[in-house]
Amino acid sequence: MPSESDIESKFCEYARKRGCLPIKFVDPSRKGAPDRIVLCPFGRVIFFEFKAPGAVEKKAHARHQMNYATILRTLGHVVEYCCGYHDACDCLEEFLDVDF
Repeated sequence: MPSESDIESKFCEYARKRGCLPIKFVDPSRKGAPDRIVLCPFGRVIFFEFKAPGAVEKKAHARHQMNYATILRTLGHVVEYCCGYHDACDCLEEFLDVDF
């Protein structure tokens, strides 16, 4: 079974091929930041949190992630939790296909 790191690396290659810039997202001031911020064409931005299929997260860590996601969504950003490579690619494709 692939690790979260393997999924994330493979997804970043895919995102680049789609004309996006996936950046490792780290916020030293607060816990729970999504794994990647993906800058897409036309100034669009989407945040990704990667989960390996079958992974079990600690409840405290998941709570921090959910709180961070709530803040980002309140500001109008899209945050996706993706379980596996294909799930992440599907989320990106859906995001890129939405007219704005």
